[in-house]
Amino acid sequence: MRCLLFVFMLMRVAAGAQNDWENLDVLQRNRMRSHAFYIPFDNREQALVWDVENSSRYLSLNGVWKFKWVSKPADRPMDFYKVGYDVRKWDNIEVPSNWELKGYGVPIYVETGFGFKAKWPNVDPENEQELMEAIQKLTQEKTVIMIAHRLKTVRHADQILVVDKGRIVQRGTHDELMKQDGIYRRFISGREQAVGWKLSHI
Repeated sequence: MRCLLFVFMLMRVAAGAQNDWENLDVLQRNRMRSHAFYIPFDNREQALVWDVENSSRYLSLNGVWKFKWVSKPADRPMDFYKVGYDVRKWDNIEVPSNWELKGYGVPIYVETGFGFKAKWPNVDPENEQELMEAIQKLTQEKTVIMIAHRLKTVRHADQILVVDKGRIVQRGTHDELMKQDGIYRRFISGREQAVGWKLSHI
């Protein structure tokens, strides 16, 4: 018999290579090393009057740039940095500006935090089905204790244990727990409502 332990918490899974945008240890790729802010000038006189724009060693990045926005990381252009890459179909965007205020994505403003529920690590939708099939295959005829935060991982378990404040407060199958007025059913219901949420522009 399989036995799965279901705890409402995040887990870190090392299932193959982790995506950079889901890896808290990756802060950059292929950028120059950080250094103190400075602007070089042609001569001492220019520096003393802070004549930045007339310095031959100063280049402003302000202007109109080619811009490509995608709704998910998997659709991002991979070779955009190569010489000769065709960006003629890309949009133009003013720099500096804010792409959300230019109609791309959804504007989000928060004083602190993310503005959305952070869920690390996430699994790309393209790989999720393969991962679920692998888990089911590996756990056949075995007793497994699994700490999970994805409902699909435990929905078909023989027994689910719900832990709250260090104590087991519910146990049973998914169907049995859904008939009880407890943490599990409230959690499932909340998740299903959240999936149905949609943002609309006013």
